[in-house]
Amino acid sequence: MFLDLRTTAQSVGDQLAQEIGLPSIVRHVFLDDDESLDAVRRKLAEAEAVARRQGFVVAIGHPHEATLQALGEWLPGVAGQGLGAGAAPSAVLRKRNGWD
Repeated sequence: MFLDLRTTAQSVGDQLAQEIGLPSIVRHVFLDDDESLDAVRRKLAEAEAVARRQGFVVAIGHPHEATLQALGEWLPGVAGQGLGAGAAPSAVLRKRNGWD
């Protein structure tokens, strides 16, 4: 499988993977392109919205202080909202392709 992090707008990884029949998934939300705590919190809310809409989300970030703090605040409440966190990429791939 291929995970396209889409760290550049010119990424063609997912498209090429599909063309050659390689299962792939893509990043939906980049948590800390703005490293402020409030911005990361907004991105986590965006990730939740995507997950609710399509049943899964791929979010990436860096171990910046604000990212770690926001995740520390957010993660304990995720399970109570009916969302899982930290799923393996293969689980997301199964969900995306309806293989569950």
